[in-house]
Formats: sequence, structure tokens, C-alpha cells
Amino acid sequence: MVIITHRGGWGNVPLKKSPDILPIVKGIQDYLSSKGVSSVVVPYRRAPVKPPATTPTLPIQLKALTEMLDLHHSQAHRLVVQLDSFAMANPRLKFIFVSVSNGAVFSNQVLELLPQQLAERTYSIELGPPFWHGLLRGENNLILDNDGADPLTTGEVEIVFASLFKGISNILSSWFSGKKPRWEEVWHITDHNYPWEQVRPAILQFLEHRVIAQGTANP
Repeated sequence: MVIITHRGGWGNVPLKKSPDILPIVKGIQDYLSSKGVSSVVVPYRRAPVKPPATTPTLPIQLKALTEMLDLHHSQAHRLVVQLDSFAMANPRLKFIFVSVSNGAVFSNQVLELLPQQLAERTYSIELGPPFWHGLLRGENNLILDNDGADPLTTGEVEIVFASLFKGISNILSSWFSGKKPRWEEVWHITDHNYPWEQVRPAILQFLEHRVIAQGTANP
């Protein structure tokens, strides 16, 4: 099993520095291992990391932003081609996307573009995808929105913009103090958090009934 992670923001923060998704990935791996299924984690970066900074350059930001807003799907197409080639060379492998926020939109975009045979071998766990993307929903993808409480998924724009302005204020304040935090560190939206203990029951049920059960039925 190949677990492909798609982080939020620009999608370029290393997985080990992503506390919003790392515990979920570890929890999924532990569960699969308990069922006798081995897995490997492949973090996918939608923008390159340029040490020591973690914010990409303006052209890269614009390209990533316009793809988040569904204006093009260049990265999604690129990943589909890579996955299709790898899947053809490894016909028994299955794939799980684990994604959060903007990464969840990206996962959903990729699902829409997958050829049928590859789509049947691909599962997607999407946490808090933003409201502006019309989500593809199916048996092979689990979409979580904190039971309708996540304003970024449900489209409560007044809450989203209020938190955005607060984030801008926080980052300006940090700059004046000589600090250079990542945007993800200063912009927080109420109920746009998905701790492992909270989402664990839904994710394990999905894995048991879709991934494990389907694998048993189709060895």
C-alpha cells in the first residue's frame, strides 16, 4: 500500500513538520500493519522547498494558488501521469491519499482525472477541503468536515475572512518583531482542525470496509 500525503497551504512543508496530518498518517499505518498490510508513505510536494525558507517564490505561489482555485490542473495532471505509469508497473499496489485543507482539494482534483482502472485502486481521505471546489464524492473517498462545523468546508465566508484578517495581522506583527513565521503558523480557522483521536473512528471504519474488505474480496 502506498500512502501519498498532500499537506495544506502551499503543499511544501515537510511531513515531519506537519502536526496536523502526521499523527493521522501514523495512525493509518499502524492500523494497516495490525491487519497485515505493509505500507510506505510518499509525501507529495506541490511546491518545492527552498531552504531555509519554506515559502515558495511568487511565480510558484501564483501557480499553486490558481490551481487551488480550480483555474488549471497542471500539477494534478502531472501526478496522474506519474501514478498511472507506476501503477502499470506494479499492478498489485493500491494507493491511499491522505490530505488536509488545500491538499484535500488537490486530492479531489486528482481523483477526477484518474483513469477508471487506477481509480478503482485509489482511496482518498480528505480533511477539511475548502468550499470553492465542487467535490467528487464516491465510495472510495472519505470527506470529513467536523460534522459540518468546519467553516472552510461549509462556506461560512464571514468566519473565514475574519480569521484571514487576523492571520494577516499576526504575520505583520511577527515581521515587525523580526520573525518570519510560515503562513500556516499564524493563520488558524476555528473548527478547521482534525486531531487523530477525533477522526480515528471514521477513518478506521472507512479503511476496514473499503480498503481492507475490498482487498480481501479482490486479492
